[in-house]
Amino acid sequence: MRAIGYVRVSTAKQSVHGVSLETQDAAIRAWCEGQGIELVDIVTDADVSGSVPFAERCGGAMVLAQCGQQPVDVIVTTVVARLFRDTL
Repeated sequence: MRAIGYVRVSTAKQSVHGVSLETQDAAIRAWCEGQGIELVDIVTDADVSGSVPFAERCGGAMVLAQCGQQPVDVIVTTVVARLFRDTL
């Protein structure tokens, strides 16, 4: 199984006082390793609101492009809120 990781923070302040990009990155790497999943990349969106549609974020667009270019089974993130505000 192959995965792309995605990390995001809404503000620079959140990256310092919230769940930092580095913490999210480390959690994704550890989870994939523990599950035996090949992590092909981790894409970062720093200082981007979750209200911005995923495809309109620089990192979100990169994830979608990579999924179209190579076989990827899952997108891994620490919590769904990093990907979308509304899961519907």
